[in-house]
Amino acid sequence: MTDTHQPRLRDVPLTSEDLAICDMVLDELCAEFQLANGRSVVDHLASIIIELYRQGVREPEQLSCWRGRREKRAIDRSPCVNDQMM
Repeated sequence: MTDTHQPRLRDVPLTSEDLAICDMVLDELCAEFQLANGRSVVDHLASIIIELYRQGVREPEQLSCWRGRREKRAIDRSPCVNDQMM
């Protein structure tokens, strides 16, 4: 009996092309909201973008539009916005 178990999409390793898409979306959001690399909110955004990508959200427009609106609210309330402006 053969195992026909297919790994879940989120368990498949990301390729360099996948990471390039996630990185492009992150760069666009950082530019839009004027976020400096190295801030905790940028790390948080990156992890959310990658998680969404692993769950099957593959279009950059979907990744950036959905996260952009939601993260903008979180960024506005974040205590690290003012202490790490660069």
